[in-house]
Amino acid sequence: MDDPSGSHRVGESIELQIRPVTQDKTDDLQSGEEISCDIRKQEPGASEEERAPGAGARLEEYKSKPLFRTYFLEFVMAFYTLGIVIYGIPLSSLMFEKNCLYAAGLNASVCSDLEAQEGHIKNPILGQASFYSTLRDVVQNVPAALAAVIIGNYLTRYGFRTPLLVTLVGGFLTSFCHLLTAFYMPAPLIFNALADLPGSFAGGSIVISTAVYTNIALRVPESLRLFRMTAMSLCMGIPAFIAVSSGATLSAMFGIKVLLSFSAMILTIPTVLVIFFLEDIDTPKENKDDTWREAIWLSLKNGLKTSINAISLERPDRKRTQIIIMMICIATSSIGMQAKSGSLAYAHLKSVLKFKESDYAKYATIAMILGIGCLFPLVALSKKLKLSAPLMVCFGMACTVAKFVMLALTEFSENLFYIQIFVSIPYSLSPLSARSHLTGLVEKSEVSVVMSLSALIEKLVPLLSGPLSTYVFTMTSSYFPGCYYLMIGGAYIIPLGLSLYCAWIIRGNRRKEGACTHL
Repeated sequence: MDDPSGSHRVGESIELQIRPVTQDKTDDLQSGEEISCDIRKQEPGASEEERAPGAGARLEEYKSKPLFRTYFLEFVMAFYTLGIVIYGIPLSSLMFEKNCLYAAGLNASVCSDLEAQEGHIKNPILGQASFYSTLRDVVQNVPAALAAVIIGNYLTRYGFRTPLLVTLVGGFLTSFCHLLTAFYMPAPLIFNALADLPGSFAGGSIVISTAVYTNIALRVPESLRLFRMTAMSLCMGIPAFIAVSSGATLSAMFGIKVLLSFSAMILTIPTVLVIFFLEDIDTPKENKDDTWREAIWLSLKNGLKTSINAISLERPDRKRTQIIIMMICIATSSIGMQAKSGSLAYAHLKSVLKFKESDYAKYATIAMILGIGCLFPLVALSKKLKLSAPLMVCFGMACTVAKFVMLALTEFSENLFYIQIFVSIPYSLSPLSARSHLTGLVEKSEVSVVMSLSALIEKLVPLLSGPLSTYVFTMTSSYFPGCYYLMIGGAYIIPLGLSLYCAWIIRGNRRKEGACTHL
């Protein structure tokens, strides 16, 4: 500690232990508390990464890269999202039609105009088809959740190329399997659910998103990560908007068989891009000579253990508590995503407002346009107001609760359906801000395993909420179809309170830093 010259080098840390703390300088801290102040000759409020030597040069290098190289993985994600989402709504309609024709045994004239039928006719058909849609969600998510156990470690050790190629090929095979079910209509609905197995075993969107989050953590300066994650959300949102708005129209014009063939063609584009243009991360020296069997076994053996260790590791400033809270918020957001855009949402509006497929697609498109258009302004406004990420999470969740309450009451007032479209605009702030905050709480080497664990939770939670929501909807659809929306809205109350607590922790840490600076 003693320095005769009275000076120190830039970036050198000096630990000051002050005990006890005087009340006039730290009003918000308990008397006698030990404070550890880390003083550096840098800009106030800068993060450790921004204080590191060469941070400015890395920022300039990042900004100078070509757009295609900078956002390569986001482009891959955009094509994958477009290819997978484009047949989502038409496939739900196909399952309703098959159940009506072959399970219920009704004639084609009734099944083609099912939403206009009496409740005692259409509700059992919608409920049974929704059960198979939920089973399809299980088929999509369970193998993908198992893939999440190994994917985080594999990405860090061996790069992005192999997992991405496996995922893209799996998506192609899923489209092909759905095409087979469209060619043979009398096949039971169980085959429509099982058609998602190839893409699910390949990891699905979990591989794409984990690769993008890992790339952002490793290559993007911390000051730009939130905006980069916002851009990532746009690369998912815009293709999803195009897919939802055009999928039903293309299916009506050309048939679902042509649509599924088109989906498979779309998925070949990112596959070619990954093969020829991917700029992969460097494999560590100790893993360069590993065979593919060793790579899979090592990732499988250490995947879940490494992720849990990263979450349970004791960290300063209550970071472990914040990590767990953000995980809970991400998991809850996955329930909301499923509820607001899944097959039950379509079945609910089909029952309550007598929506046709085109009506549902139209309003889903409007909601996507508003969400995508307002995302960057909302993020910029939060930066301008210096709101912490947990506060943004809390705000997004509060808007989601209001949305679900309005949807539950839509059968009593149709206007509530239109109002909730605008109320739910900040919804995407919750998962976006939670993930952005997570990348700042863990080390770079831990990002992929933590994100893969969050994806694992994100896949497993809907497996519990989905069947429960389907059961509630089936049991209450005859007298209160919106009951399950009230149930989901209530589930948001706990993470909403936890995000407020996390914001209080950050506020306390900032006051502590201010006290250290003053001292």
